[in-house]
Amino acid sequence: MATMVPAERTRHLDALRDSFEACASGGGSRVVVVSGPVGSGKTALLHTFVETQVGSGTPVLSATGSAGERSRPLGVIGQLFGSVGRRSGFELVAATPDMDDVCSLLSDVVGDEPALLCVDDIHHADDRSLETLLYLHRRLRGTRVLIVLTAPGLPYTGNTVFDVELGRHLPVRHLPLEMLTTAGIAELLGEPAGCPLVADYADLSGGNPLLVTALLGERRPGDGETGPGPSRPGPGFAAAVSACLHRVPAPALQAARGLAVLGPTWPHLLADVAGLSQEALDRALGTLAEVRLLRDGGTFRHPVIRDAALTSLAEADRAATHLRAASALRREGLDAAAIAGHLIEAEALVEPGSWPAEVFAGAAGDVLHDDRPELAIRYAEAALRATGDQRVRSAAFATLTRAQWQINPSAAGSHLPELRTAFRAGHLSAEDTRVLLNVLSWNGRTAEVRDTLDRIADEGDAADPRLSGTLAAVRSWSRHFAPAESRPACSPDGAGNPAAADSVLEDFEHQGVDVALLLSTLLTLIHADRLAAAQAWCDRLLARFAGREQLLLRAVLTGVTADIALRRGDLPEARNRAAEALGLMCPGSWGVVLGYPLGTHVLASVALREFGEADALLRRRTKPEMLDTTFGLGYRHARGHHALATGRPHAALQDFLACGELAVEWDVDHPALAPWRTGAGQAYLALGRTSEALAMFDDEIAHARGKASSVHAAALRLTGHADPEADRLALLQQSVSLLQGSEHLLELATALAELSNEYYERGDSKRSRTTGRRAMEVAQRCEATGITRDLLLSGDRFDLTGLLEPDEDPHRELTAREAGVARLAADGLSNKAIGQKLFLSVSTVEQHLTKVFRKLDISRRADLIGILGQRQSGKSGSR
Repeated sequence: MATMVPAERTRHLDALRDSFEACASGGGSRVVVVSGPVGSGKTALLHTFVETQVGSGTPVLSATGSAGERSRPLGVIGQLFGSVGRRSGFELVAATPDMDDVCSLLSDVVGDEPALLCVDDIHHADDRSLETLLYLHRRLRGTRVLIVLTAPGLPYTGNTVFDVELGRHLPVRHLPLEMLTTAGIAELLGEPAGCPLVADYADLSGGNPLLVTALLGERRPGDGETGPGPSRPGPGFAAAVSACLHRVPAPALQAARGLAVLGPTWPHLLADVAGLSQEALDRALGTLAEVRLLRDGGTFRHPVIRDAALTSLAEADRAATHLRAASALRREGLDAAAIAGHLIEAEALVEPGSWPAEVFAGAAGDVLHDDRPELAIRYAEAALRATGDQRVRSAAFATLTRAQWQINPSAAGSHLPELRTAFRAGHLSAEDTRVLLNVLSWNGRTAEVRDTLDRIADEGDAADPRLSGTLAAVRSWSRHFAPAESRPACSPDGAGNPAAADSVLEDFEHQGVDVALLLSTLLTLIHADRLAAAQAWCDRLLARFAGREQLLLRAVLTGVTADIALRRGDLPEARNRAAEALGLMCPGSWGVVLGYPLGTHVLASVALREFGEADALLRRRTKPEMLDTTFGLGYRHARGHHALATGRPHAALQDFLACGELAVEWDVDHPALAPWRTGAGQAYLALGRTSEALAMFDDEIAHARGKASSVHAAALRLTGHADPEADRLALLQQSVSLLQGSEHLLELATALAELSNEYYERGDSKRSRTTGRRAMEVAQRCEATGITRDLLLSGDRFDLTGLLEPDEDPHRELTAREAGVARLAADGLSNKAIGQKLFLSVSTVEQHLTKVFRKLDISRRADLIGILGQRQSGKSGSR
């Protein structure tokens, strides 16, 4: 690539050849200076010319100046001798100050034949070499030597004597090089000048031949007019940029580094950050623009160029530059977050007790407000390292806790001692006090919560009126986290106020989320049987905060969706979502709330007859304080059902009755929270204590009436089982009636299946079969066809043995849920409408349809109509 020369460069080659031919034909020695910015192609042009002369047998002496060797006397002259194998002869005379000896030796090398003497980057030559070259060129007047030098421009070297004297004794020809035009780039690419690819190359390189060549070297096969172009420059381009940066004058490199650190937003601060005078900065920026590393507006052409400038900084120099940038931005009055980004890079130079500590603390709060808790943690920790001031440290600890609370709650709990000290000293804001109470509650520190609330109440609202909102929030969630301490703050049924729930949840969409209050509010909706509303809010909030560093929020919302799926009867979904929630955080981060997803997972596993999995879940370690919360009630209730299902009715009864005693004592005895009476009744039945079982079912019916339709319906159904004198048909009909239109699909499918069996027992085959089919239709909507089929086919139900035989099922490759979604999609329902009908989120509907398309080998919804229609017709025709 180095020897590729576009047509617009051939005139320069022709000029060099003409000059050499003039020498060779007797015109005498002469000088040609090829000038141009860094990367303009001076070296490439010189190498191409030298290659042609070497091929023709012309003696060539060559050398390259180097900034790193300028202090080495006669370094360039030594290279000239070495290029023709006369290094040893040069060393014999180099020690003498008499330049006649050196020049005589050079003259002997040149002889009488035409020769070429080339020095690339003459501006980096040492002074002794420049002196010798001047002396030599005065003695070459009668010879046939072409001297070719490359330099950035005028002056050539900065050595005044050399620059002035160069043209006094030999004619000098100037060949200025400019950057490649678009036509030149198009020629190198082999593309038309107007194609987008050429424009991309021209935009990124600015026509700098060194950068163009690097991009050409990275060109991928298949790049063309429609190819990706240089949109992703690779290491070759980065290396070429670094070469440009290290070949520009030192002030230009300083300016590039300062711009890379500061950015283009505050150009008036760049001189201070780069450590240059304004005049020197202007010249330096002009150089960078000339080299085409900067656009006309003073910005880097590509982030790779900025990165190369940063990489060129040694660690200590980079820290110092960032510190200058931070100081300059602080003088401008910029916000803390803008300054802290520089300070964190210069932290090694930050002195404890200085102003950066306050900047770090303020920035931590700012970035946390923008949902960047990991960066907030970094800034808060830096603030703590930088100061001993207690007020600043208190603010930093509070922000650190809030940030860790979002992504690693177990780590947040480690800062409780510092936060409590700061609270007692009056250093916490209302928001920080709320976080303190959140963390204390989450970790089961009930006594400390009470103590903190008492202090707030004693101080009143005069200190900070916003504390009244904190008190209200804590009272709202305390019925779940500390029910023994919350009375009489919560309502008698423990369900809170469902009417206000939507308003609270709407606030969370537009401001920071208080996770404890969020969980309490969603549970209020669930216990009020507003499952669809609770699911919709979970979906909205998960979408609202998707992609953000909100692990705790995501885990809690996922746990709530598992609970909703369980109550609807979608057991596989409940189990999977609960497992997902538990997998998002370690048990320590769940705190006392761990009992919530654990209880859901256990109940789903028990209902699916996966007792080993439920047993493993119950063996997990939990905080002892969990059993003093409503999450502990749910956990005991789930443990009781596991014991009941595995043949341990005494253990089951103990859990159910303990659950009930606590629920009554705490005034949170709501049937939707933990229907312990139904569980205890089932345990009594297993022990043969029928009268006690019926008493429990009667109490549950009275307690659940108007509050929890599914619990009420289940108690009616179980009463029909337990009481041989009861009107079983009436009880089951009443149970089904309570569940019609509800979201408790498994309980409805169960009630319908048992009602179908009851009709069969009474000889009403028509109603029995119709009701059985309704039971299976409902079961399909909650993935419970197996459970419902078992109920229907228990005993001698021969009339339903073909209810869903494989040869009658037109979609055997699909699950029941997938088939249901597919049928509704074939009917033309939107994903949202399907979700509402089947109580699924839109994303879950999309996942089911993706699986349907793959299993049926189709790619669009319209294909469903043909396939399902064809299969339905086939089924009808076979009858």
